[in-house]
Amino acid sequence: MKINQIRLKNFRNYDSCQLFPDPHMNVIIGKNAQGKTNLLESIVLLSTTRSHRAMRDQDMIREGQEFCKAECRLNTEPEMVLSAVIHGKGKTLMIHQKPVSRSSEFIGKLNAVLFAPSDLELFEAPPKVRRRLMDVEIGKVSPRYMQALSAMMKLLKERNSLLKQERIDLAMLEVLDQQMIEQELTLIALRRQFIAKMNANLSLKYNVLAGENATVRAAYHTITDKTELNAMREELARKLLENRERDRILKTTSSGVHRDDLSFQLNDRDVLSYASQGQRRMIVLAWKLSLIDFIADQLNELPVLLLDDVLSELDQQKRVNLFSLISPEIQTFITTTEIADLLPFLPRKPKIAEIDSGQIRPWKEDMN
Repeated sequence: MKINQIRLKNFRNYDSCQLFPDPHMNVIIGKNAQGKTNLLESIVLLSTTRSHRAMRDQDMIREGQEFCKAECRLNTEPEMVLSAVIHGKGKTLMIHQKPVSRSSEFIGKLNAVLFAPSDLELFEAPPKVRRRLMDVEIGKVSPRYMQALSAMMKLLKERNSLLKQERIDLAMLEVLDQQMIEQELTLIALRRQFIAKMNANLSLKYNVLAGENATVRAAYHTITDKTELNAMREELARKLLENRERDRILKTTSSGVHRDDLSFQLNDRDVLSYASQGQRRMIVLAWKLSLIDFIADQLNELPVLLLDDVLSELDQQKRVNLFSLISPEIQTFITTTEIADLLPFLPRKPKIAEIDSGQIRPWKEDMN
């Protein structure tokens, strides 16, 4: 998968701009706070329908404007055009300029893997951040997962609404419980498969990056340890029943996959208590590189790779190690403030664009 063109209108600090990226290696150079991360954010938006850093979609609208638009053209046959327009009333997602009714129809058309400095907060973040990580990455490759997740969240909302009533319809509660369980079984199975596939590559990627001989793994924590379908179904039902009185008091659902979490271990020890900041960075990078393999395995095509300020804390050897793990065939976007820190490590000559105050232009040395 490659991006042929990116167009932005009123997006963050961009008034109007377009970029025709190289199908392989792209370097985005510029001083801090000029718009480098904003450009990558627009690609994330077109991949996942959400920003990786904005609390509200409207935060991406240029100050003083009523809307913003991000659009890209993909090298599919025929060429696909994806657009996201954010306005005061919400967000409109379009494929070939035609609005889609559900975000699940849009997610996964463009697959992108992003590394950002904020990813290092993953280990200390609340569980909902790590749940969203699973939801986003599995959802990009599995419409079945998106359907089950959407149905589950709708049922959960209905159940919580029912729990807030003075007189609870127990028959309706039982119906909602049974319907939720079936969606939860799908989500648990797909999350387990995802973590198993990620763990297959995680240690290898980490050891190449860090120059170590270590074991790195992610652990998925859910409501049941059972693996046989009927046993899982029975345990989910039992826990809903056991927690029913508590749920009535709290007026919310206390057990289910909406409480799932992930943890990470280095040499069988919890990353939070054991790993250094440098090791955590290597684990996150190994996770991102493993995501590339996961997407390629599921879809038989490489995603787009976005590396935001990835080199700032890497020594020379780790920079060499990182680029040895990046396929020359993957379309990559790398942001940097100093081109000299990057060029010696790249496996091929990149296309370089310079960003200054929301304006994109060819790098001056590329214009000769």
